[in-house]
Amino acid sequence: MINRGLFENAIRDAKRSKAELADSLGISRQSFYEKVNGVREFKQSEIATLTRILHLTEQQVVDIFLN
Repeated sequence: MINRGLFENAIRDAKRSKAELADSLGISRQSFYEKVNGVREFKQSEIATLTRILHLTEQQVVDIFLN
């Protein structure tokens, strides 16, 4: 399960929307929200894409996704 608070902060800091991120990942907004809420897990490739888009550091990736 992701650290939702840290993830939401990273989204806000990058000035991105969740809808934009879902589109960038090529998934529906519903699927994105399920992943954010811990119903489903982000794939490794999705984490890599989010890392690039949100300009996450290695430590942020660990703190957010490998909790």
